[in-house]
Amino acid sequence: MVVELQRSVLDRAPEVDLELQPAITAQPGDDAADARRRALADPFPYLLLVDADDRPIGWVNQDDISEDGTLTAAMAVAMSPIFEPRTTLKDALSMLLSADVMAGVVVDEPRRAIGLVTLDAIAAALRDEPGRGT
Repeated sequence: MVVELQRSVLDRAPEVDLELQPAITAQPGDDAADARRRALADPFPYLLLVDADDRPIGWVNQDDISEDGTLTAAMAVAMSPIFEPRTTLKDALSMLLSADVMAGVVVDEPRRAIGLVTLDAIAAALRDEPGRGT
């Protein structure tokens, strides 16, 4: 999936397309063994716990997911920054650096998780901004 984040906080245009990374998600009450298997198969080391409406609750480190039982909301730790449709690239970069994390969760208007944007993807898009030297 591709998401458009605004390129500049000053003029809100033009937009730039960023390829979203899929987020491995699960909900409280889901089978822990299945969630662990899916999380371990993905290079991103965290499972995104979401509510019944796919809104982000928090992260669960793949190593902390039990091999049996079910997932609970209490397992989730603090969220990465949330990027809404009007978040600018520069704001997203600032939010990631301030939170000292490598990825943020992109949400749609109803705040449902639709994917992840990494620090590397944002930095590359800013590097490719017209008018910047390479």
